[in-house]
Amino acid sequence: MSAFELIRLAVLAVLVGFLCYKYHQRVFSRSEHSSPQDWTGKAIDATDLNRTLKRVRSDYLAARPKPKGVCFHRGLIGFARRAVARLPYFHDREHAGERL
Repeated sequence: MSAFELIRLAVLAVLVGFLCYKYHQRVFSRSEHSSPQDWTGKAIDATDLNRTLKRVRSDYLAARPKPKGVCFHRGLIGFARRAVARLPYFHDREHAGERL
């Protein structure tokens, strides 16, 4: 057996061991809640939600988030321009060896 085959066999063994571990982890996590009747519910803390709703009902404009400035939107436009310019479609084709 060559060294390459031994490495492939070791990688395969590690992969199989990892998959078995994840399988057993998934099986045992499902067995904790075997039936929905055994589940214990948790209450939702709605105090923050109630405060927000009261604020919106009294003055909905004050509850809105502050608008972003012009610089924020210019930054987004610049980011989009740079992201699009990095796409392969917009690269110079002469440098890539392609000519139209």
